[in-house]
Amino acid sequence: MPMSAACRPASASGFTLLELVVVLTIMGLAAALAAPSLLNGIESWRSRDTVDRLRDQVQGLPMRARTSGRSIALGADGTRLPFELDDEWAVSVPKPWSVQGNGYCEGGDVVLRRGAREWTIRAAAPFCDTEVAQ
Repeated sequence: MPMSAACRPASASGFTLLELVVVLTIMGLAAALAAPSLLNGIESWRSRDTVDRLRDQVQGLPMRARTSGRSIALGADGTRLPFELDDEWAVSVPKPWSVQGNGYCEGGDVVLRRGAREWTIRAAAPFCDTEVAQ
């Protein structure tokens, strides 16, 4: 018996399973290609944020010295550096310098390291104006 028009299924609207698999595969490949670039961008942003925080702390040394009335020695033997950073960062001062109790900054360098990357923050006398050198 031939199938009448009333018994035929209506044409289904939508996507086939094959079309969905192809689209999901393309989206997965695009995400895999974009993810490393995105992660590198986030890591670069975090590093820049930490460098900026250290730079702000170096610029704030004259105010801290004036407020306490004591000089701040950087890089002196056994002296803990007065900077607050995450544990994964290493901070050092290649050549000792200080900020006097009246806020006068002698100027010097502060080196920030994380892994193989290194940034040098140069503080200039007399106000500890800073610039970052990589």
